[in-house]
Amino acid sequence: MNLIGLEGLKPSFGGGRPSKLTYDQLIELDKIIEKTPNISMKDVHKLVNEKFNVDYSLKQIGKIIKKLEYNYSKAYPKFSKSPKDAEEQLKKT
Repeated sequence: MNLIGLEGLKPSFGGGRPSKLTYDQLIELDKIIEKTPNISMKDVHKLVNEKFNVDYSLKQIGKIIKKLEYNYSKAYPKFSKSPKDAEEQLKKT
């Protein structure tokens, strides 16, 4: 099939690989995340693997989390040599 003109410029692919999770599974995952406070991305990864028997990379789990309109910020460790009252000292300045 050889299309000419504007029709020939339209992409002829289906839009990429289908998701391993079904729409209903995504809704169920959304409800679980909503009910679980402070769930980490690694916990979501483990949950998807165990509950839905689907193995995604952490990067793909991050994309799914964004798609579900959640935001996970990167956790940074506290500096071990900081004084115990470091937050109070910062407030005073």
